[in-house]
Amino acid sequence: MPIQSKQAFFERANINRNIIKTLPGFIEDNFYEQQTGGEYKCVTVAVWQNDEAYINAKKTVAEEYKKQGFDMPAFTKQLGIQVERGVYNRVAS
Repeated sequence: MPIQSKQAFFERANINRNIIKTLPGFIEDNFYEQQTGGEYKCVTVAVWQNDEAYINAKKTVAEEYKKQGFDMPAFTKQLGIQVERGVYNRVAS
């Protein structure tokens, strides 16, 4: 994302992180960032107890967005943010 979008994104990410930390099945989350020139990249990782907790968290966050009148696609488009989501499973070493 453009570096000038960092502050707005960071503020929104903290709102989301504060929501999910209160939900059943939440274990931990981490936020990683990289700034190179005028570009800013970040990775957020949330760890959930199980798939059910993750699915319920997605529903709760969507409901909260609706209550707040927050439109994630419009937000990311306006700020030039590219979002890539995925679900990953821990691999035992």
